[in-house]
Amino acid sequence: MDPTSEKVYKFLDDFIGEMARIFPDHYFHIGGDEVNGKEWDANPKIQAYMKAHEIKNNQALQAYFSGVSRSW
Repeated sequence: MDPTSEKVYKFLDDFIGEMARIFPDHYFHIGGDEVNGKEWDANPKIQAYMKAHEIKNNQALQAYFSGVSRSW
């Protein structure tokens, strides 16, 4: 997934919101620990985004991507 794309966040907002309604629970595991970063490293747009936002590495980008405030 492209953490620089607002379309991705919109999709995830809709998808996770729907899943939360279907499976009401206190926790919803979104994963993220499987990310190896190869695709992010190879993507110039994502690398430019990381530089512009002073995101130091893929672990920090994953934390940002997972932690951005959402409506779920």
